[in-house]
Amino acid sequence: MKRSALLFAVLAVAAMLPATSVKAQATGPSGPAPCVNGKAAGFPCKRVDLLSFLPMSEMGGGRASDVWGWVDPETKREYALVGSTRGLLFVDVTNDAKPIYLGVMAGKADPALIWQDVEVYQDHAYVVCDLSPCGMQVFDLTQLRGVKEAQTWPPTFVYPVSMSTHSLDINTATGFAYLNGSYLNGGSHIADLANPGAPVPAGQIQDDGYTHDSHCRIYHGPDKRYKEKEICFNANEDTITTYDLTSKTSPVQLSRVTYKTAHYTHQAWLTEDHRYILVSDEGDETSLGTPGATYIFDVSNLEKPKQIGTYFAQTKAIDHNNYILGDVDYQASYTAGLRVLDLSNIATGRLKELGYFDVVPASDEAAFDGAWGVYPYLPSGNVLISGMGQGLFVVDPKD
Repeated sequence: MKRSALLFAVLAVAAMLPATSVKAQATGPSGPAPCVNGKAAGFPCKRVDLLSFLPMSEMGGGRASDVWGWVDPETKREYALVGSTRGLLFVDVTNDAKPIYLGVMAGKADPALIWQDVEVYQDHAYVVCDLSPCGMQVFDLTQLRGVKEAQTWPPTFVYPVSMSTHSLDINTATGFAYLNGSYLNGGSHIADLANPGAPVPAGQIQDDGYTHDSHCRIYHGPDKRYKEKEICFNANEDTITTYDLTSKTSPVQLSRVTYKTAHYTHQAWLTEDHRYILVSDEGDETSLGTPGATYIFDVSNLEKPKQIGTYFAQTKAIDHNNYILGDVDYQASYTAGLRVLDLSNIATGRLKELGYFDVVPASDEAAFDGAWGVYPYLPSGNVLISGMGQGLFVVDPKD
């Protein structure tokens, strides 16, 4: 396993990056700008319009990491939740042309918080962080109702899972959270969110070393043996390791597969029919000097996944995270920003780029800056992008 060397190399590089890397940030927030002749407010683009850009300087400074979204079930207002070195930042994006920074759930202001992962379940945000003792912080998002000016909140609850956790995956269909990459055990710790404000331990996965991230869902794909069971696909540095999580205390490993150019298996996301999975590798670009590669696996047989293709991007930027909606993959590709990929021919092992929004105009190289995450699941259809040294972008990919 290569976890330690890469982890601390990434931290060292990220810590040396400037707080701002986009000249447009100095001008403050920028509003709607259609993608015309390959540019929107100075940002390179293709078939993706800029609705707004809120720089980190307008959210108290620091650096951003993960981004997630929340819709208030009562008011229907849309919010962006941005992980940062200052803690979890809250932004009202209901008016997508004029996002409103509402404040922060306070965290230790420390560059070690550069990896902060956030997801939402039952109107609560759950946040984990890397390289700093923070447990899993829980925040009741209904506290954002009626907020008119920036505030600082404490966590609603802190779940003391370990000194640090690298990533978080929540299966909202079952109410279980998977806390990955603990510095104490390296695997996945499972928490039961039946009481959203006070999680309790439910189990762990410990049989395959360090888990960088997981993708756990109720399976409704073609493998009839596992229909309606909770299945986890774990990115375990050099493999995708698949588990049946019917029993949280006794996980069953179904398969463990790798690929020829595996360097740091980072994240995976199922297509909506659960027949295929896209896998990102955070190290192949820097180790091989190739364009960003996304690996395509057929998982119609969960016990024998099979690689059927590799998509090579048009840049050398590092493909970081994939998020699938319908037959489109919204990919966070670090310096290359948001890349929008067509999955309609995935059965042939091929993907096609439909559009992009580049948050780091000066570079598309394999560097640790730019789009950490994207969130394409807001009812409005708008997509959120968290730029590490840049800030929050709200964009509108064209149909």
